[in-house]
Amino acid sequence: MAGTEVNKNPENYGLKPELVWRFFFDISRIPRCSGNESGIRDYIRKFCERKNLKYVVDNSGNVVVHKFPGNSSKDTGIIFQSHMDMVCEKNSDCTHDFSRDPIRVEVVDGWVRARGTTLGADNGIGVAVMLAMLEEDSDYGFECLFTVEEETGLRGAFELEPGILEGRYLINLDTESEGIIYVGCAGGRDSDMVITVERIPSEIDSKVMKLHVYGFKGGHSGAEIHLGRENAIRAMARILYQIGRVVSLKLVDISGGDKHNAIPRECMCRISVNRYSTQLVRELAIHYFDMIKTELGEFESDIRIGVDEDKSVNETMDYESTKKLINFVLSLPHGVLQMSPAFKGLVQSSTNISSIKTEGNRIRIHSSHRSSSDSALQWIADAHRALSELAGAVINQDAGYPAWQPEPESNLVGIARKAIEKVTGKEAQIRAIHAGLECGILKRRIEGIEAISIGPTIIGAHSPEEKVNIRSVEVLWNVIKEILTIVSKGS
Repeated sequence: MAGTEVNKNPENYGLKPELVWRFFFDISRIPRCSGNESGIRDYIRKFCERKNLKYVVDNSGNVVVHKFPGNSSKDTGIIFQSHMDMVCEKNSDCTHDFSRDPIRVEVVDGWVRARGTTLGADNGIGVAVMLAMLEEDSDYGFECLFTVEEETGLRGAFELEPGILEGRYLINLDTESEGIIYVGCAGGRDSDMVITVERIPSEIDSKVMKLHVYGFKGGHSGAEIHLGRENAIRAMARILYQIGRVVSLKLVDISGGDKHNAIPRECMCRISVNRYSTQLVRELAIHYFDMIKTELGEFESDIRIGVDEDKSVNETMDYESTKKLINFVLSLPHGVLQMSPAFKGLVQSSTNISSIKTEGNRIRIHSSHRSSSDSALQWIADAHRALSELAGAVINQDAGYPAWQPEPESNLVGIARKAIEKVTGKEAQIRAIHAGLECGILKRRIEGIEAISIGPTIIGAHSPEEKVNIRSVEVLWNVIKEILTIVSKGS
């Protein structure tokens, strides 16, 4: 069934709850890539002024909204939390400008998705649900925390002003599976590696060829790292390594990936080869690409390769720099490294080669690492430092963010379990997640709180395949209202 692009009126499409979807379509028209949250922040601020709600914008740009006392009669002590920013990814043939264009939202077979870009349901649905709750004239009191720059380093959570919130329960709305209560998440660190290359004048009898691998599924480098999807950067390194065993090649440049928390979906490079070798290079590239495609099977059934002659260049990397760079990228680990001994089927440790960029004589490679074990996270970081030392690369590593240690028997977990079972008629599942969440940081910033994370069903987050299940949004809405009812009766 073809998608139907929707406007700001969800009632025209039978989407429920209408109030949530109306807010979601509104904010989908507001640019909000990480670091550019001013538009959505102004939207929330004006909303609060219209509703006469008390709000605070802290020094980091986070927004805290209070709906008690004075606005309600029943203080539940709940803090609802979502992040305002989104991952901005698009297909290579998409002309969308994330700095000004609204997301082109469409409805397809019970799902809402976008045309050619990420949808921003991560975490736009959470933001929309919180705004809809604030819009309703209910007696329940609660607080809402809207954070900045979650997708690029959880800055809003790290820099949240102490004492700005009063609640004792934190409900994060940033997970992506209906009926599951998440009680823990992985911590993470990043490695930024730079290899300096030597450049030489192009040889007279050389030709430049452009290799482009694309069509990879990509996805969230935490929540979807276990699905067997290939990393386009690694695939390119494999192809270049094999070509280099037969043909003398020199790299001109290479680029792939963009966001640290997304599995790269495409990679492009230009290489210089002898003019008489172009047909052989073409055949080798296609041959080794086809081998990779066969190896991956249904995990990556839509991947493609382009091999074309390109315009001439004045200089290339020298042979030794080319070989060193290809060997280094090929040696970098990617994917699942350990499974959790505590939660069956949960990834404990992983790493993702998230991007590679040519910056003149410097090639910058970024990898993001995740683990629910502090010692394993240190091991992964150490391994990248050791590889960098072997390759002569300069490496910088951040301090990272902490894992959120599970508390499956907390009072809040019990409340959420009752609410889910009443709304769905099914037993709630208690899990940890391999993706990074703000809960672990916020528990350190807000003394004494209990925390959980819940959300609707979202597939393909951090990629243009992102979509959110319509029915699951209604389930989330009803679960939240039931949680408010339970807590209110018990307070």
